[in-house]
Amino acid sequence: MVIHVVHDTTRGQVAEEKYACLFEQAQEGVFEATLDGDLLDCNDAFVTMLGYGSRDELMALDMGSVLHVGSEERETFRKEIEAHSYVRNFEITVRRKDGALLTVRKAALRPAILVETSSVIRASFSTSPRRDARKTKCGGVTAS
Repeated sequence: MVIHVVHDTTRGQVAEEKYACLFEQAQEGVFEATLDGDLLDCNDAFVTMLGYGSRDELMALDMGSVLHVGSEERETFRKEIEAHSYVRNFEITVRRKDGALLTVRKAALRPAILVETSSVIRASFSTSPRRDARKTKCGGVTAS
């Protein structure tokens, strides 16, 4: 006698396809990285925002020096994500490939299922209108 168990995986496949579509089509830069700065995956908007030609080119870098220009920003972010498992509207300065600095707002989530076992975060960037407006008014230079 053989007992067969059948499980419908259609819902899971549909959810994966929706997530993949959202990830790829988002206008914001979306990425997944470790807390130590190792980039695991990113969308094309993230690559473009930072001025790189491909994901592979970006993924080969030490993302710590790209994502957090100031060590104080990096440490503050790390403390917040470890304490709360998420951050919202966290303003940071990132470095583009051409060396230009870009102020962005970062939202990040450390998935609950991974909190105890991993240092993976999922995050997105959007440009900061407030600071971008200041850059324009000051001829391309950020006013302090």
